Amino acid sequence: MYVSTHVAKPDFENYDLQSSTCGRDIVTIPKRFERPIGIAVYGHVHSPLSKYTMTVVVDFIDSNTARQGRVGWLPSDDSGEPKEESVLWMLFVGIVKIIFEILV
Repeated sequence: MYVSTHVAKPDFENYDLQSSTCGRDIVTIPKRFERPIGIAVYGHVHSPLSKYTMTVVVDFIDSNTARQGRVGWLPSDDSGEPKEESVLWMLFVGIVKIIFEILV
């Protein structure tokens, strides 16, 4: 598995992070990485078909929000009220991006 902030489709030469085992691969993407992030999963060269499952865990807790007790809240806008980003909206946007990538 290869991850890149500079390349939409990272490969074995162009990547920022990688994990290459024959088992469960885990890559933790630092908060400092610029979005969007490209992720590529490659199978083994001797196997004509590879199956994989990708799980994405979004960590909304950072040191500032944890101290304030506002886990899952985004910084306040001009009105001074904190705004909450919908998890359903994030999932919807992610699915649309995947469908777009498949069609293009």
